Amino acid sequence: MAVRAWRSQGNLAGWRLAPYKGFEMASVRRALLAMIGEMHHEDYEGPRTQVTLSWHFEAAPAAVFDAWIKPETASKWLFATESSRSLCELDARSGGSYEITRIQDGQRYVAVGEYLQVDPPRRLTFTFGMPQFAADVDTVKVELTPADGGTELSFTQDGLRPGFEEATLAGWRGMFVLLETALAGRAG
Repeated sequence: MAVRAWRSQGNLAGWRLAPYKGFEMASVRRALLAMIGEMHHEDYEGPRTQVTLSWHFEAAPAAVFDAWIKPETASKWLFATESSRSLCELDARSGGSYEITRIQDGQRYVAVGEYLQVDPPRRLTFTFGMPQFAADVDTVKVELTPADGGTELSFTQDGLRPGFEEATLAGWRGMFVLLETALAGRAG
């Protein structure tokens, strides 16, 4: 019920607080995947846009960076859900590739790309695509800086089709909440 209200309003402001306001992250993620699934599979030659997001983690930059490139940690948050992990095959070096697979409700979702820049523990740049939905390939840039005893993450995803900005941000926000949990578990 909460997800239907959220989708019909089209308002994702304050989504980070959603798990505490009665939204179930798994339900929100299913709604996002359904919205993404509405995209056409053919090539898109129209305008592109980007999203940016900042996030503070209570962990050192090296720990946050490793969470992006180490399969055992990445599987806990990168395209995972609260109740299931993803399978991460990561060749985290410039020119290396990755494949992240999650099976949900009998459906297989696969994200693929190539690492363009791997500069531990400061910067990670990679391409991102989900071929089952579209031939699109976006570019993701992650920059990490020490801040307030932890790490400030600056995230940019460039090359999005217009209209998918809010759903994209909501997806990454949900994953960053899971990343916080994964990092806290590592420290504890």
